[in-house]
Amino acid sequence: MLGFTRSKNLTTLDEHLSRSYGERGTAARENLHSNAFAAYVGVIVQEHRKQHGLTQEDLANRLGVKKTYLSRIENGRADIRLSTLARVLGAIGFDLVAMPQK
Repeated sequence: MLGFTRSKNLTTLDEHLSRSYGERGTAARENLHSNAFAAYVGVIVQEHRKQHGLTQEDLANRLGVKKTYLSRIENGRADIRLSTLARVLGAIGFDLVAMPQK
């Protein structure tokens, strides 16, 4: 078994984010989380769209949105409504589920 001791120079991710963006609940920190979530969703949409052999235009047509809007979603640059998010995720085989935070 390997034994590790924590270096005084190392910080946790939460400590780093708090120093760089403020404590949890602050506007800057919440904005960071929102942007990270949008990027995460965009990657999921893009990867699964491609796995299903769909072009952006194919998926956009299925959803009744413009291709440019779908592109913005995939790039994490669209502020989308919850109903649109549910439709997009449903089209690639996902359910939108709300779970309590840990």
